Formats: sequence, structure tokens, C-alpha cells
Amino acid sequence: MCDYTITGSCLSAGWFTLDGPTSGTANGVGHFFINYSLDDNTSTTPQSCTLNINGAIFTVTQDGCTSEFDAPTSANVPASGGNGDFDIDSYAPCAWSLSYNCPWVSLGSTSGSGDATINFTALPNQDQTQRTCIITITGGDTFTITQPGCTPPTVATGSYGPLCSNGNLITLAGSPTGGTWSGTGVNGNQFDPGAGTQTLTYTVTQNGCTGSAQTTIVVNSATSWYEDLDGDGDGDPNSSIEACTQPPGYVGSNTDPCPALANLENGDLCDDGNPNTVNDVVTNCIGAGTLLDDDCEGVPGGSAQPGTACDDSDVCTINDVYDANCVCAGTYQDTDGDGTCDAQDGCPNDPNKIAPGVCGCGVADTDTDGDGLADCVDPCPALANLENGDLCDDGNPNTVNDVVTNCICAGTLLDDDCEGVPGGPAQPGTACDDSDVCTINDVYDANCVCVGTYQDTDGDGTCDAQDGCPNDPNKIAPGVCGCGVADTDTDGDGLADCVDPCPALANLENGDLCDDGNPNTVNDVVTNCICAGTLLDDDCEGVPGGPAQPGTACDDSDVCTTMCTMPTVYALAPTRIPTVTAPAMHRTVARMTRTRSHPGFVVAVLPIRIQTVMVLPIA
Repeated sequence: MCDYTITGSCLSAGWFTLDGPTSGTANGVGHFFINYSLDDNTSTTPQSCTLNINGAIFTVTQDGCTSEFDAPTSANVPASGGNGDFDIDSYAPCAWSLSYNCPWVSLGSTSGSGDATINFTALPNQDQTQRTCIITITGGDTFTITQPGCTPPTVATGSYGPLCSNGNLITLAGSPTGGTWSGTGVNGNQFDPGAGTQTLTYTVTQNGCTGSAQTTIVVNSATSWYEDLDGDGDGDPNSSIEACTQPPGYVGSNTDPCPALANLENGDLCDDGNPNTVNDVVTNCIGAGTLLDDDCEGVPGGSAQPGTACDDSDVCTINDVYDANCVCAGTYQDTDGDGTCDAQDGCPNDPNKIAPGVCGCGVADTDTDGDGLADCVDPCPALANLENGDLCDDGNPNTVNDVVTNCICAGTLLDDDCEGVPGGPAQPGTACDDSDVCTINDVYDANCVCVGTYQDTDGDGTCDAQDGCPNDPNKIAPGVCGCGVADTDTDGDGLADCVDPCPALANLENGDLCDDGNPNTVNDVVTNCICAGTLLDDDCEGVPGGPAQPGTACDDSDVCTTMCTMPTVYALAPTRIPTVTAPAMHRTVARMTRTRSHPGFVVAVLPIRIQTVMVLPIA
């Protein structure tokens, strides 16, 4: 019988529970058990306490909790952006937080406790450079998100010119459609020619990535050209047109004083071709002489002389005067030269129209698309019965969502999938088969390469698909004992321990006769897999048949040992301070045992609720 008392810091620790009284009396001979349990440690800091049992110190240390990322610890997202998730393993309900410095990544949550699955979203990468986001969890473990740079579109423009500064508006076109034009003289996709060398830029943005191309247009300055009616190389200052090249019948000089009289000006002597006149001279740019007799109206010496005003009764003429033959004639006025005189021409300055029509003078009533609506009032002159925003058909079977934009019917090209099918289902991130039996979860990556995750659960170098024991790192086939149990043959009798009735005794089982190697025993037999016989003679003190048998009380002549003294503590080598270390997660129970043959404590730590039992010997 032995009295005991338990004290120490563990009794006041909130995470330690002693499953029994702190003092008492152990009766009888044998072992006395003291049980205790531990709560989960939800802090990352280890904690410890001590127990004092009749002077013997027992130390309990519990690890701090930890959190880490579950494999895989990295993810790839396409340049166009995407979503994903990762798993957090937390040992015990451990509090954790996530930190990162990537504005293009957003997380569903950045803090919590215990196991968790966290969703993430990556924005499109509008830069052509690959970028990486590293997420760090409390304790230092990391998860990496990698996103490639975007690919800018290939942009092309048409070529134009050279043009004239007085020319019509030019419609600009670029590839791919949907871009914007910029530069001097640009309004939408129209270019108004201005003199000089103009550089125009066409810019297209697709999937957040921008590309551009330029075209250079030479615009020549229009100059004034003057009509040379008399062919003397000097033009009429009152009759001119603007053009970049010299039109037929026009010259660059405008100093002809009498445009209808070659090389003559007012006051010059001339020949009016009338034999009935004298003193022919140029007057008001008309060569005429003085009639010898009546004036042009039959009045002798009258005022109706050649060169004076008259009315020829023709609405198509102006500046009517009597010529040298007294014929009243005017100048036919057809400013635009279209064959209809100005007086009868509704558009006297437009050589292509004699009436304003729908578009007015200077603008042709052209109907390019033949839809009955003149180009000047047609929202899209080249597309019959269509305007911007209308659905249309661009004739390309590989486009969708065809719509009129900037008066061009165009759709969005379908991208080829990873198998080369336009708009097909084999897109990055979708399932595929990489033909490797050792991988799972095969998907196309951002480069359309079909890859899976190599699966080797037990890490023995043989993939699960080819491993007969995928959860046993020491076996790739079940063998005799099955997965998880080694085919060990301790006694070398050719029978594995798992099916050997006595693994330590070769070719023996309970009840078999044997030889225990002791010449002082008889009737040797296997019992509980131990070969032992019956002693022939004396007891432990040399008395034949005496009471000093194994297991009975004796005196070891050591004054330092008594029935009521705590046993000296041993592990494999003697130590006076037994220590048990428990994991942070789950309630912990362990057992300490003292035996007579090996004094001390034996500590067992179990992976789940582990109960610790200290065993006291009782003589």
C-alpha cells in the first residue's frame, strides 16, 4: 500500500485535465494508473506544464497549431483572366490569415480558422509580360498564381493616295474591324484631305491587348487654273477652276485683258472682218470698225454701233453687243460646261447636274447600293437597306454576331479550340486525355497542351495506376500480408509474421514441445508463444519446493528502495524527468507504466484522443 499526492502547474492549466483525484492510496501489489487529457492547442505557440508526484517531476509539452496549403500549391490562369480555388489544411482549429500584394487578384476570404477552400479571381492581363502572385499564409507557406502576358492583335491598314486637297472624303478601312482611326483630317472612319503628308493611325484592342498600324497619305495642294479661250497662253482671270493637275484648255496665267481675242487688248488696232467699216479697233474687247453708213439699226450715224450693247433675245447669252457685221450677239454662258446654259441650269456650277435633286448642287444623287436611297441621305451608302447597329451577314461562316459597324458588315472571328476546330469545345481548362495512365485530372493548359497531375499517393516512385498498394510506400503489391503490412518473417521459418502463430519461434506454435535451453527444467512447451519448462528442484533461495518462487516478495538489500517510494523514471537510458510531447490537434491521452523488471515510465502517444496513464508500482 502506498500514499500519493499530485501537485504542479498542470493542475491550473486550462488545457490540461487530470482524470482522477490529486491524492489517494494505492493498494495491493502491481500497477496504479493516473489518467489525464489535453484540449486542442489553437495557438501557434507550444505550451507546457509539469506534475509533481511524490517528488517526481513529469513534464507535458504540447505543440502549437499550424496551417498550410494543400497540394497543388500553384495555379495557372489564362491571359484573359479566370477563376480558381485552393485548399488550406489547418491542424487543430488554428486561426490563419492570408497576405499578398497583387491588385489583379481577389480572394474570397483572407482570414479564418480550420480547414478551408478559398476561391480566387484573376483579372485579364493587359500587358504582354507574364506576372506572378504569391499568397502567404500564417506560418510562411505559399501559394503561387501565374498568368501569361496578353497577345496583341495583328493590325493592318489600306493604302491611299496621292490625293488632291480639294478631293472628296475618303472612307478608311483597317483589319481587324472594330478599331479606331486617328490623325489630322480624320472623323470616324472618314478622311478629309488636307494639303501635306498625313500620317494616320489605326488602333485595335482585343482581350485587353492593344495593337496599331500606320499609313501615310500624300495630299497635294490644289491650285487655280484659268480658261484660255483664245489659245494665246494667257488665261481669263474671271474663269478659273481648282485642280492639282492642269485641265485641258486652262493655263496658269490670268492676265489676258481680252480672253476672246488672241494677243489683243483694248485700244489695239484690229480687223473686224467687215469691209464696210473703217478704223477697226478693239473696244470693250471687241474688234470693230466704224460703219461707213447707217448704224446697226439702220439709223445713219446712230448709236447702235458695233461693240455697243443690244439684246439678242437669247436668255442663254450675256453681254449682248453688236458685232462688226451689226449682228446682235451675246456670250453663251455655261459656267460648268455641261451643255445647259446658266439661265436654264438649276446647278450652274455643277457640270453633272442641271437640277438640285435630292442631294443638292455639287453632290451627285448616286445610289451605290441600289436601295432607292441616295448616298447623301443613306446612313450606309454601300449596304442596301442597312445602317449601323443592324444585324447582317458578312458571308464568313467562321464569324458570329455579324453586325454593321462604321457601315461595314463584320462578325467576330471564332477562335480555334485546342484541337484546331473554330469555336470548338476543346478550350484551355477543359478536360482531355494526355494518354498517361499515371496522371489524373487531365486538362488543356493556357498553351493548349494536355497535361495531368502525376498521382503517387504513397510517394514510393510508382504511380497509383501501376501500384498494387497505392497507400503503402513500402509495397507495390499486396503480397501475403496485404497492403499496409510488411511481409516480415522474424523467425525465418518461411511463414510471414502476419500468418505465423508464433512469429518469434521458428516452426512452433502454442502447445508444441520445445527446448527452453535450461537444463534445470522439464516438460518444456510453448505457451503464449514463449518456450518454458518446469523447474526441477530448489526455489529462488535454494530450498527444494520452497516459497521463494518467481513473482514472490524478496529483499534486494538496497536501503534506497521501499514499497511506498515513487519509482525511478527511465526511458531507454535512465533519466529522472519523464516528458511526454503531444500533438496540437485533438484531445491527447498517453500512458506511463512502471514494471518490476525495468523500473521507470513508458510513454505512448496516440494520433487521436490520447489518454496518458502514469503507472505506480505497488508491492
